[in-house]
Amino acid sequence: MKKKYHHYALGLFIEEILKIDHVNISKMCCEIDMSKETYEKLKKGMINV
Repeated sequence: MKKKYHHYALGLFIEEILKIDHVNISKMCCEIDMSKETYEKLKKGMINV
């Protein structure tokens, strides 16, 4: 059975780094091959590991 973990802090950390470095979310997602939908789920802590 797969355990579900919610990583709210990771989403908050990424959001803060983006603000500090003035990084565009679209550009970041493109560079790391992440869809915007996945980014939104990560930011909200909805990614299960």
